[in-house]
Amino acid sequence: NHDLLFMQPLYLAKLLMDYEVCRFAASKLYSGVDASGHINSRHFRNKFIEEFGDRNVVRKSLRSFFSTLEHFGLLEKLTVNDMVLTKRFSLTVEQTRCFLILYSQSYLKSKMVDIKHLDQNILFFYPAIPLQKTAHKYNGKDWEYIREPSRELLLLK
Repeated sequence: NHDLLFMQPLYLAKLLMDYEVCRFAASKLYSGVDASGHINSRHFRNKFIEEFGDRNVVRKSLRSFFSTLEHFGLLEKLTVNDMVLTKRFSLTVEQTRCFLILYSQSYLKSKMVDIKHLDQNILFFYPAIPLQKTAHKYNGKDWEYIREPSRELLLLK
């Protein structure tokens, strides 16, 4: 049993893993947020429209995505069109364990995870993930950890 603070970064990860529109929006944030964390929603709306067309559902999806980030405490609205990315999640070893299991089951739908090649659009919100430390700690318990020069595999049990 875990509390809300423990689960909050995992809930966001689940949304990113399950919804392509969230990953697309995250990819645009990943490539478009300036060093200060400022975001112009008009710029992102234009990127969405280029990709998906100028439909009402596109605008609503982007608005919902930004609202979600605001509810998670990652984004603060400054004006109607300007926002700032205020923080990102740091994960503990136990949260990283849960993240990797979730990633395997929900996103990859595979029992094999290469921790050197995780989706950067999802990881954007998690800059400090103790992947190797977690892989070692739960080796033999939750997975087998195999290190090779070009990849680091977890074979989940």
